[in-house]
Amino acid sequence: MWSLGKDIILGEILPRLPPKSLIRFKGVSKDFKTLISSRKFIQNYLCYHSRSSDDDDDLLVIPKDGSILCYRLDSSTPVATFTWHHQTVSVTGSCNGVLAIYSTLLNPTTRVFWDIVPMPYLRRNRGFAFDPVNLDFKIVGFSDERNNEAINTRITKVYSLNANSCTTLDTEFPTDSVEGLHNHGVVINYYLVHWVFWSPSLRKRRIGCFDVCKMKWTDDVLLPRYYYDQNRRNYFLDFGVLDGLLSASFENKVDSCFDVWVMMEYGVQDSWFKLFSIPISDNLQEGVIPVASRSRSAEVLIRQRRSSKFYWYDRADSRMSEAKFDGVPDFSRFEAFMCSRSMVKLPRGRLFDDR
Repeated sequence: MWSLGKDIILGEILPRLPPKSLIRFKGVSKDFKTLISSRKFIQNYLCYHSRSSDDDDDLLVIPKDGSILCYRLDSSTPVATFTWHHQTVSVTGSCNGVLAIYSTLLNPTTRVFWDIVPMPYLRRNRGFAFDPVNLDFKIVGFSDERNNEAINTRITKVYSLNANSCTTLDTEFPTDSVEGLHNHGVVINYYLVHWVFWSPSLRKRRIGCFDVCKMKWTDDVLLPRYYYDQNRRNYFLDFGVLDGLLSASFENKVDSCFDVWVMMEYGVQDSWFKLFSIPISDNLQEGVIPVASRSRSAEVLIRQRRSSKFYWYDRADSRMSEAKFDGVPDFSRFEAFMCSRSMVKLPRGRLFDDR
């Protein structure tokens, strides 16, 4: 196989393989392990898979006051706007082309919506996922039962669109607290929802996972070994999804930069790979959150954690330029979600008009 040349293997053959095969092929030889673990290969792999989709297939969704603004990544003008007659609109998340907006499910592409059973006592710590086994959209929410300030039980509720009702689960949990930007669940593979928890006894953060197919909490997802290196004094900032991969952002106090990592093979700790680092500057002093990659380029859309500033970061030449989106205020804390464009149907749904 080496007679084909490393450039062909690196650029044309291996990037077409699924992550599970690549992890397995690391055991073939030292050359394969070095090749597959190299920064050049990881960048080729991500670029190849980003080319398999088009910017028009994804929407950047930004809640603003009582509205939802939807943008394509290659345009600063919203392609769709949805208005509610409320002061704020809280988005739980997006999955399989559908947005969960507090007590409403909405497909921005078809403009069809469905009002769900409200979960008012679980306004925070919610996640939105799709159960591929039962072909069902589900919302997961949880709250804590405390005894003398210690969390003894975590009450988990799961809303099913098919049943149009909630199921309550009682789960014993270690004493910890949830963290994250507005505590939204991060979804991988449609059905695995994640939150960041802080364990006071261990003085560490952990990623807890809920499986909407099995309707239970599963084993934690381990952060990069980099995070557990006490000598580097790393601080976990935030995590999310980038090109279908779990991503994590860290403040690197030693090198004065923000490091962004992706998990190439879900659940495999050694598959975490540092994708890029952004120096801390006067214009960029807060945590950075990767939002999406631009097709056919090495650019990644990032935003600052506590402001409305968006930037395009080019991994090829380490340059950063501010990204503008019409209608988004310059200085306000807000959220941003990626939603795929799809024709998925919502049972009993109705056509949206401004409400």
